[in-house]
Amino acid sequence: MDKVTILYSDVEDPLALAIPSDTRVHKIHVDELASFFRKDERWAVPTFSAPDRIRSRFHGRVVLNRIFNLQSTKLGALLQSWGFHELWVHFLLSELLAESARLVHDTGPRGVSRTLLPLNSQWLMVNDLEHAISTPAYVYNFGGELVELDAIDNPIQKSVWSLFDWRQERHLPAGEAAWHRFFVQKPTGSPVLCYFFDIDRLGEDGLAVVPLRDPVSIPMDKMLTLAKLLATKFASAIGEFLIYVGEDENIRFHAFSPYLKTASSHGDFVPLFNRWLESHQSVTRFGHE
Repeated sequence: MDKVTILYSDVEDPLALAIPSDTRVHKIHVDELASFFRKDERWAVPTFSAPDRIRSRFHGRVVLNRIFNLQSTKLGALLQSWGFHELWVHFLLSELLAESARLVHDTGPRGVSRTLLPLNSQWLMVNDLEHAISTPAYVYNFGGELVELDAIDNPIQKSVWSLFDWRQERHLPAGEAAWHRFFVQKPTGSPVLCYFFDIDRLGEDGLAVVPLRDPVSIPMDKMLTLAKLLATKFASAIGEFLIYVGEDENIRFHAFSPYLKTASSHGDFVPLFNRWLESHQSVTRFGHE
């Protein structure tokens, strides 16, 4: 497996942790690149220039760009000391990442494109799909305006960033508790976690469907179609999503995430990831995500 590079920012990243240190998959923490960022003059913008030994770890390879944020990193602190937003990192790394044979995920706001969105934005995107997918009813107010909850059965207040915890919000940030409030309908049916690795390449072998509470019977072809739609809509060849399945196999989409934090606790996560890695042993250049 000498054709894959993982660039990550979180030391607890589940994909980085899943790879043993004795494999030939290149693992690069973003702080390893910090010394190649420069700001030479007081009013200058940052620059980035990597030596050939670094570029060779990206050129012609499948690159997993796992820089979702720069919290708790030396590079993030460096940018902050210069007075620059972390989006500069994603912009400056674009040229290096463009040398890959394939890039998952591309650079964009907060590090990836269309994948780190709040719940209400996710639901708007999913509602725009050609194949109608149900989403939760919700009310979102702006500022301190009053919230009309009559149209929602069993409303619960949530953070727009709380993707996979669907009990009453327990860690609501103070800023959202009374300002820009977000209420959703309490979920009905059975929760099901799904995660996938490159299903356009691996098909059913790249998809896992995990009932989280009650046994649920859903045709795999139906789940495969849904996963492909979401992978395309969120520009993400690798990710996880949460659905609730009601009577008559009615599916309601709740959230998508590229983090894979929830999926990584499932017993088949590492074998599925290894299957994806093995499929790239002899990868050739076939374009970017």
